Amino acid sequence: MKTLGILGGMGPMATACFMERITAMTAADTDQEQIPVIVYSNTQIPDRSAYLLGRPQAENPVTALRQTAHFLDGACDYIAMPCVTAHAFYTQIQQELSHAVLFNMVELTVQSLKAQNIKKAGLLATDGTIAGGVFKESLKNAGIESVLPGALSQKSLMALIYRIKAGKEPDMAAFNRILQELVSGGAERIVLGCTEISILNLKEKCPCAVPYTDCMELLAEAAVAACGGQVAQKWSKICRLIQNGLAQWKLMLPK
Repeated sequence: MKTLGILGGMGPMATACFMERITAMTAADTDQEQIPVIVYSNTQIPDRSAYLLGRPQAENPVTALRQTAHFLDGACDYIAMPCVTAHAFYTQIQQELSHAVLFNMVELTVQSLKAQNIKKAGLLATDGTIAGGVFKESLKNAGIESVLPGALSQKSLMALIYRIKAGKEPDMAAFNRILQELVSGGAERIVLGCTEISILNLKEKCPCAVPYTDCMELLAEAAVAACGGQVAQKWSKICRLIQNGLAQWKLMLPK
């Protein structure tokens, strides 16, 4: 099997959730059937959104991201970064690597939407992800229109995300109002474009009129498959896409 590195700590709860997803998604009866994983939860990586938004005294996270990736590079074949906003720096991080391949969670997500013929996708993401245009070009190239929350709803969403980071219970009624706004805007799918949101298990806690597409879930599926693990049948979306020729292996490779 290949070894997976997790470039984590953004935040630590999302990193722990991602590790849990990988384990749960693997069809394994023994420890040895799980994929080897090395986790670097670097909680000292500066706030990605603060920098992308140009806030005063905000520190550029690129150096810390590259250093963390370099630490994992020699020991890992693939690296997963369960932080969507950090993908604004994807190219700079990938340039640091001489051996490992860095999964592109954004491309995996967009390819999944494209394979399902989605034309309008509602995006739940941080201010930094939106300001950094993390999804913008990929969605445009795929012919998919993004539906974003209004200014007040986006402000509410950011408050909810930081509550999750702090380990506090978020206001699910507020989440529901944001979801309804996106659905009213014509969204055919709701993209959980922030891994803190993935922690909430919205499919059970906050049912929506349209299906969810969870970036973390897609990344975990791709990681298990790439490293030689057996993806449990109920989690085999990416594997089916690859088999059907709807997702190309190159989407998991740097562009």
